[in-house]
Amino acid sequence: GKKSGSATEVGRNTKSANNTTYIAEGLVTSLSIKEAIPNAHIYSSGSKSNLINIDTITLNERVIICADNDEIPYKSDKTLHKVVKNLQENGKVVDVIYPKMIDGYSKVDYNDVLLKLGKNEVSKQLISDKISNIDKTITGIDDKLIAYALAQKNKSISKNIAKDIDNSYGY
Repeated sequence: GKKSGSATEVGRNTKSANNTTYIAEGLVTSLSIKEAIPNAHIYSSGSKSNLINIDTITLNERVIICADNDEIPYKSDKTLHKVVKNLQENGKVVDVIYPKMIDGYSKVDYNDVLLKLGKNEVSKQLISDKISNIDKTITGIDDKLIAYALAQKNKSISKNIAKDIDNSYGY
């Protein structure tokens, strides 16, 4: 079938805790996330370049992009910048997270974490009170501001907060 514009929905719980959709680059990575968080709403885009084509209407209010850790910092990743901007323009609160590097690996995805360190470690890296792996150039918003914006059900508030954050980091 056609790759562009398509994604594989791996976990369908659209009423997931904290109204979150996780998006992974690859199918195996998304299945690893499902192993760690069985009731999560999860998509696989098939590739980083196809993230931009996912229909934003099918996503929850909060989107966590579970990027592969290829040691390319977010600031240098034009593809992820474009994806994040698109999601924010469509009223989504977006975080980009990367798995922690594993000794001896040059690249790491959440499947590597699952195979090497187990599903508890994947879960720990994906879910916590504060996800320590989130690239602070995208986030850093006070949780109360996010909650307020979402409670208002006014997508323009979310967009404005995201725009303010981008501006504060020089984007």
